[in-house]
Amino acid sequence: MPVPQSELKLLWGRAASTCSMCRRRLDGVTAEGKAAPAGEAAHIIGEKQAGPRGKSIFGPTERNSYFNLILLCPTCHTLIDKDPAEYPVEKLHMLKASHELRVQGNSEVPFPLPFQDENSTGPDLDAIVSFVRSWSDFLPFYATLFNLIQLEQMDGAKRDFLEDDTPEEIPQWHRRRDELKEMMFRATEQSLIVQRIPDWERLRRKSPYIADGGYLTPFSFMLDFVNPYSMVLRHGDELWAASNISHEFIDFLSFKYEEVKQVWRTERMPNFALQSGATRPQTGGSPRDGPPAAEHER
Repeated sequence: MPVPQSELKLLWGRAASTCSMCRRRLDGVTAEGKAAPAGEAAHIIGEKQAGPRGKSIFGPTERNSYFNLILLCPTCHTLIDKDPAEYPVEKLHMLKASHELRVQGNSEVPFPLPFQDENSTGPDLDAIVSFVRSWSDFLPFYATLFNLIQLEQMDGAKRDFLEDDTPEEIPQWHRRRDELKEMMFRATEQSLIVQRIPDWERLRRKSPYIADGGYLTPFSFMLDFVNPYSMVLRHGDELWAASNISHEFIDFLSFKYEEVKQVWRTERMPNFALQSGATRPQTGGSPRDGPPAAEHER
């Protein structure tokens, strides 16, 4: 199965047409003035089970997605495939993320690592797995609620979320939100961070609300709002982006913990459309650039 052109364009764009290891420019031009790209989309988890770093439960679609590719020159591509022990999956993901952040000019962006004191025994893996399982179940519900609210706004409906005819999704929102916040507290939010996620860093820089709120992950940002109508009206674009970026956070957790990989792979496959570019209705102008909502509106 070939890598889709949309994934290749995203990869080349975010790497700025440079090798993610040696930083060599890859967008060459022939003497006749024709494009002669020298870069290669290298697979982090091997394209095939028998290939370098190929042993994985990932299927062809995931193996050929942007999230599993790193842009390299031919020399560096050969290097990582000849020595997979020196260049394991985790190391390649870190090289890719560091390079993309460098391209954005933010190689020194603060990155909070999981807190550990002298008596710490490490992250609570059971709590992390429980959170991932619940989050996977939460995402399709979140997309449904999000679209429902935007459709009502497009129809010109004005609804108070405390009205008697409140849709059944609203009580579910409060219940699921409370449960997930408690699960995240038990797992600790910092334990859900394996490494920097360039998409999240870009969103934090773009949105003053996220930056001022000090949200470490898309999870805490998405779960912070009490009023879902105000949530979508004021910060719809950021929230939709955060819901997709949350996939990246859990992808990296699954690379680190086999237990998470089993849960994430099993739970998310029926709802893979959300990660693969599901669209949402647009309301036209967005007030997301305005000041943060008051606490009673959140």
